[in-house]
Amino acid sequence: MRIELGPRDMEKGEFVAVRRDTLAKTTLKIDTAVESVTKLLDDIHDSMYRKYDVILAPSFTGAAFNKAGTN
Repeated sequence: MRIELGPRDMEKGEFVAVRRDTLAKTTLKIDTAVESVTKLLDDIHDSMYRKYDVILAPSFTGAAFNKAGTN
């Protein structure tokens, strides 16, 4: 995640969080930064896990997995 925070953002009491996995920008309040960033990081983690689980899961199932376990 990238955080964008400038003088105008400080005046408004907000900042912009940019997801690196989707490049989506979200404006968040500084007052709730800890909770907001924690939730956003959890969402990013879940999204990345789902994405790579779909890619990697077939490699570790079925006959290929059983054969690899016998070496």
